[in-house]
Amino acid sequence: MFFCGPDGSTKRDTGLVGKVNGITDRDYFQAVMKNGKDTFIGNAVVSRTSGKTVVPITRAAKDSSGKKFGFFTGMLGIGVMQKEIASIKIGANGYLFVTDNKGTILAHPDSSLVMTNYTADTQIIEMIRSGKKGTLEINNPKMGHEFISFAPITAADGWMVGVVVPDDQIQETADRVRNLSLIMEIITGLTLYALVTFVIMFIISRLNVVRSQLTDIARGDADLTKTIP
Repeated sequence: MFFCGPDGSTKRDTGLVGKVNGITDRDYFQAVMKNGKDTFIGNAVVSRTSGKTVVPITRAAKDSSGKKFGFFTGMLGIGVMQKEIASIKIGANGYLFVTDNKGTILAHPDSSLVMTNYTADTQIIEMIRSGKKGTLEINNPKMGHEFISFAPITAADGWMVGVVVPDDQIQETADRVRNLSLIMEIITGLTLYALVTFVIMFIISRLNVVRSQLTDIARGDADLTKTIP
């Protein structure tokens, strides 16, 4: 991490001091010092110090009167985010990926795609650039039909998270739900059938008792003083 003053010079945790105007071209400097943001997550960049691809996470520094006098930035190695995203599985073959506001892939289960521009489908590119939620169905030459849903990451301007689920996986889930529903309907039907049968048989048995008693009364010289339990 490092501290940056309003002149663009930096003082890093390694002890390295940067030159004046050294990072004024970075998006996080512009966002905090020029555009008034207090927090900002920038696009992935290659660090001029380490040479590694990192994501800058910036927080404005203010004095007791609230005046901004610089900012602190922590650099998150993109490998950390890549590892976390790649570990998330959705069913058997579903997965997540993350893009920045330029459509650059920041995290993806296929590490060879990281830091490349998303080019698989023009509709998806338009959706990424729009920064709005949405779902599309595309035909992936390798995976077949897929459903892709996007949503913006509110903490990072222009970043999007995509959720990809193959069509056959959704269909498989639907089939399981349908089969489960069918089984439950059969069980419910059998249970109701058994219950109704029991009730009908109980009612019939009581009617048979009455019928038997009436038959006895009729055969016994119509003894109307006889009670029927």
